[in-house]
This record gives sequence, structure tokens and C-alpha cells, in this order.
Amino acid sequence: MRMKISLLGLFAATAIAMPVSAQEFYLGASFSSASHDAIGSVSNTVIGSGDGQILSAFVGTRGSVGSNVFLGGELHYLMGSGYYNDDGGAALSDDVKMALFRAQVGYEFSNFRVYAFAGIGKGSIEEEGYPERTKGDVKTYGLGVETDINERFAVRVEAGMTTLSGLDTCCVYTNAGEAPIDIENSTVSIGALYRF
Repeated sequence: MRMKISLLGLFAATAIAMPVSAQEFYLGASFSSASHDAIGSVSNTVIGSGDGQILSAFVGTRGSVGSNVFLGGELHYLMGSGYYNDDGGAALSDDVKMALFRAQVGYEFSNFRVYAFAGIGKGSIEEEGYPERTKGDVKTYGLGVETDINERFAVRVEAGMTTLSGLDTCCVYTNAGEAPIDIENSTVSIGALYRF
């Protein structure tokens, strides 16, 4: 609950800090294809890998700070699923949920924008054979491009890295003495948004 309040606080602070005359609000959704690696804390190497998909719903605000430069912030809620290959080659399904705040800085060319983003949040994972959800911290960063379809709608493409870290009891790797583990998700996503 505290983390949700903190994320909302970051988003509210971003909205308040924006110049009112140049501010916009929007909501959207995206689909990501993810390639993920499990990193063990003992060996500090990749001890498993897999593929999956992530769906995200988000709300955002941004505003111009002059010379076509803009700043913004977004709240994201992500749900993902995929498969990992354990040391024995077995495919294990997993279910991931994450909530995070992303800060954004970019440059606008008429109806086309390029931007970088970075963010923090909380997440959890539940893997096949491990019925309890394990919680961890989330960090994300990446690059994106966005273009307007009309005055209200825009589409975007992003490439990024999202890491769910500090997992103690989630999966086969923790039983192998590698806990806590980090799960690094390399993603390519497409999305759409609607501006108010």
C-alpha cells in the first residue's frame, strides 16, 4: 500500500511541476515481447532464460519546457506471463505483476517524438510449482519513439530493460542456492495512447 501511495505521489508531483499552459494528460496500453534472464546472486551469472509477453496499462502527463524539449511522468501497471528453462531443461510457466512510475524526457519534431525513460516500482512473481507470490523491486529504463495519428491518438514503439530484483523464494533457482535472484526482462513494445 505504501508503494502505491509513493508512486501516486511521484506522478502527482510531476503533474504539479509541469507548466500548465503546455501540459497534457493521456492514457494508453501497450504489448511487449520479452526475453528474460535469471541472474543468481551467488554465481552472478545467467542461470536460466526464457521468453514471454507483457501487457501494460498506463496514465501519463507531460509538458513542454522550451525549445521542443518535454518532460513527463507515467504510472504503469503490467501483467506478464512466460516460460523459463530450468537447469534440467524443463519449461516452467510464470506469472508476473508490476506497478511502476516512469520519468520521461524527450524532444518533439512537429507530430513526432523521441524520448528516454527510467523508473522504479514494485513487482511480484508466481511460478509453476511455487504457489506463493514472491515480491521484489523493479527498475526500468529505455528509449522510445511516438507519432501522432490525429489530435487525440498516438502510437509508440519502445525498447527497454526491466529488472525484478531481490526474489528469495520464487523458483527453482532459489532452491539451487542462488537466492536472491534478479530477473532481467529485455523488451520491445508497441502501444497506443489517447490524449485528453
